[in-house]
Amino acid sequence: MRITTKSRTAITALIDLALHSAQGRTVSLAEIAERRQISLSYLEQLFATLRAANIVNSFRGPGGGYTLAKEVSEISLKDIVLAIDGGNSKKTATNDLWSSLETFMFEHMAGISLASLVQDNLDKLEPVAAKPKKEKVVSKRVANLQKKISVAKKATVEKKRFIANSVFSWAKHLKQS
Repeated sequence: MRITTKSRTAITALIDLALHSAQGRTVSLAEIAERRQISLSYLEQLFATLRAANIVNSFRGPGGGYTLAKEVSEISLKDIVLAIDGGNSKKTATNDLWSSLETFMFEHMAGISLASLVQDNLDKLEPVAAKPKKEKVVSKRVANLQKKISVAKKATVEKKRFIANSVFSWAKHLKQS
């Protein structure tokens, strides 16, 4: 059995959920998607599966989002991987070998709780926070305003160009500059 990208992404998202729902609040998938740079639609698919497996609870409406359905210490790596990827259903000539290896892996994963993953990765994952979108919007607006101002200054300078209508006005302009 392989641990797929879907399982790895689900584990990362659940660690983030555990870290940010510690204050007892729900966490939206948009927040997780922004912090972890994961597609929101991909997270929605994963969390629908996790919700069906009773790993997370969802709440609708203002202030809605997701929370863990169980205590962090009660959710094992095995629970997450089985919910996302399921077991090995392929029949091969070496099925007994793969079956025993899969059993060994699942026994090992059952001993790894989400709480231990959160604790192990607390220092690594905490600094990974995306900039709020408001700052990006503000900086884009400032850049656009600065661009408009520079264009307006150029237009003003071009308007101030001197156009001589006689030799006398030309001489007067040369004398002033």
